[in-house]
Amino acid sequence: MTIPEAASLVLKAGGVGAGGVLYLLDMGEPIVIRDLAEQMISFYGYRPGKDIPVVTIGLRPGEKLEEKLWSSDENPQPTEYPGIIKLEKNNRLNGRLRQLLEDLSEICFFNSGSAAKYRNRRNLRLTIRKYIPNLEIPENEPEY
Repeated sequence: MTIPEAASLVLKAGGVGAGGVLYLLDMGEPIVIRDLAEQMISFYGYRPGKDIPVVTIGLRPGEKLEEKLWSSDENPQPTEYPGIIKLEKNNRLNGRLRQLLEDLSEICFFNSGSAAKYRNRRNLRLTIRKYIPNLEIPENEPEY
């Protein structure tokens, strides 16, 4: 997908949505970042690896190679617009939103009585997993 096509898709999606509904944009096949970097270097008249080095440094903590767009309990549905997918999901919270927000308050707002929870990523994911059981927690994600 070209940049103008992607921009057009984003603009269309802005006019499609209804409140409380999640839409996904089908941006085409995944690309290899190295290929993209080499194309950009070539586009500017340089030779990848010769004029400008391309170095692979590996993943940083918490970084993913692949991202799931929906979970096993969500159902992607086509819309009347090509490239825009409506994501139907079960109501996971089932009236528990207030309790979730209370549980998250110690993570989001500093409290001297629970300072270790403040801005702790792992604790954030564990708290959310109480409400969304299939939430994955990366093993290598740092706490802060």
